[in-house]
Amino acid sequence: MNDVIFMNGGPGFRTLTTVILFLPLLAIVYKRKLWHYSFIAAVFCLTLTIFSSLFTSGRIKTSDDIIYIINILNSLVQPPLILMFLIYFSENEQMRKSLRLTVIILLVTGILILIRKDIQDAAIPVIIGLGLLLVDIFSIYFFIQKIKESVTAKTETGKAFMVSGIVFSYFCYSFIFIATYFFRSNNHEDLFVLYEISTAILALLIFAGILLNKNKPGLKEKTDDKKTAGIPEWEGFAASHRS
Repeated sequence: MNDVIFMNGGPGFRTLTTVILFLPLLAIVYKRKLWHYSFIAAVFCLTLTIFSSLFTSGRIKTSDDIIYIINILNSLVQPPLILMFLIYFSENEQMRKSLRLTVIILLVTGILILIRKDIQDAAIPVIIGLGLLLVDIFSIYFFIQKIKESVTAKTETGKAFMVSGIVFSYFCYSFIFIATYFFRSNNHEDLFVLYEISTAILALLIFAGILLNKNKPGLKEKTDDKKTAGIPEWEGFAASHRS
């Protein structure tokens, strides 16, 4: 997420993190989750992180200017993608609408900042910080909700794992952002290690969560009811039982 901070760093550590990032991608394909647009957003998010790591570590050779642009785009786009992924955890339509609106606002603001070169230097940290804050707020809400549900309904354990990874990693990213942009920390080596560890933990928890994830009891039945609701025979049957 904040690869823009780390133009250099331990290539071995970054390579390990990059390999770990492939695990949730494989799990998404294996569990056939690509039907849900939230997981498509997760795939884009993970892929962007992988490419950013490959360019930054020098595995893919290019100029420093190109690496900087890639990392800026990565930092701007990742929070909206994570917010889209969080829609998967919501069972409330109003919350899903709020998340979609937040994603649109972040994307539009990011595009406007990239177009207006005269305000880029001042505005980019603001929009990155705003994105981190919004992910922190929404993810902690779902974290509390899914932890409670994982205790009462064992089927939510997978979602609890995934959202735990998001909470942990994005609070770490927020700390890195504050240390870099507010306190002007020059201790990039330690921040780099924190970034790589939190990213690896995010990938591992999403990987475990996808493998553990199960539908709640009755979810299939609800889906089937929606599918049959528009069938004339079903409507006639339901009307006869209401009368």
